[in-house]
Amino acid sequence: MRKVVFLATALLAGAVSAPSGISAMPLVRLAQAASKHPAAPTIPDTSDYIRASVMGDMFEIQAAKVAQARSHNADIQRFATMMIHDHGEIADGLAAILKQGSFDFAPPATLDSEHAAMVSELNSLADASFDRSYVQQQIEAHEAALRLENDYAKGGRDQPLRKFAAQTAPKVHAHLELARQLYSRITRIASRSR
Repeated sequence: MRKVVFLATALLAGAVSAPSGISAMPLVRLAQAASKHPAAPTIPDTSDYIRASVMGDMFEIQAAKVAQARSHNADIQRFATMMIHDHGEIADGLAAILKQGSFDFAPPATLDSEHAAMVSELNSLADASFDRSYVQQQIEAHEAALRLENDYAKGGRDQPLRKFAAQTAPKVHAHLELARQLYSRITRIASRSR
């Protein structure tokens, strides 16, 4: 955790407040059961939690690879590298738990249609709008992922997965805060250049 916080601080020194008025793009639905209100969690079914977690990590890695190829912003490049590393580790941790348990789950080979459409959208954007759209997707994806992890950690049926969700939530929260800071920084720079 110290490494994530240190990297976050170094990556975004000088970035300030969270974004306001994020455009209305489709919300990433990491799990249909994810709660919209933190005070009233909806506990996802274990199979839904696993599927959503695996899909979320796949999406994060694929979107980050697009960002590495398309963005010319050094902060976004570093953020994308962090997403590939951290979500690779999270995916490996989940895979290890799934191997130990008796879960009837075959990981998907490709993204579902919603996440594939989001990656496709990133690939189609002009350079000027890429950074903003990528970071908006990251904010929405990490908000949904944080709800999923927190909800499952509070009452999921499988104890090892509950522990995993509780350990994953702070990492996802750190990513969300970084994405919000990136968005703020990008919009500040864009408003100054007008």
